[in-house]
Amino acid sequence: MSARFCLLALALLCIPAAAHAAPGVVRDVRFESHPDRLDFFFTADAPIDGSLAEAIPARRGEVLILRLGGVTVDRRWVEFDDPAIARALLHPSTERPPGAILRVRFLDRGMITAKLVKGIKAEYISDERTVLISVPRPPGAPRPAAPPESDAPMVMAPAVIGEDDGAGDGVDDSQDPPAAPEPTV
Repeated sequence: MSARFCLLALALLCIPAAAHAAPGVVRDVRFESHPDRLDFFFTADAPIDGSLAEAIPARRGEVLILRLGGVTVDRRWVEFDDPAIARALLHPSTERPPGAILRVRFLDRGMITAKLVKGIKAEYISDERTVLISVPRPPGAPRPAAPPESDAPMVMAPAVIGEDDGAGDGVDDSQDPPAAPEPTV
């Protein structure tokens, strides 16, 4: 064996196995709409490197680009139920692969500003395979309809358990209000 071959084999053995592994694939994107923020949950089949995540505003401020590096995805349209969002496209990065890009198009121009992008937060949920990216709701963006308010809680008196009144029905009628008199004809 030549010395070059031995050095090349040694160098390849020293490279971590993760470097040889195929990138993870984003399997699911879930969305939650809140009055003050928009939450995007990305779940992959392998750990997501949070240091490779970034948010990029488009020039006219109507598109927010969320990029996750180190993972890939199949191209598909994603539906998000929010009055401020027109549509969203999930696709692989062609500029810096491997990467998954979510393009969220808002209804109005100028909603996505540099200040809004600075307020974006990202965190792992349960493990390194799920990342939550929380975007502040753009100022002036329509808010989701409020959930229906529940009726005031019904106030109920505690049940009174007494002794049987001897009527043979097993119920203590001594706590009942007096019956109204029968009408006379």
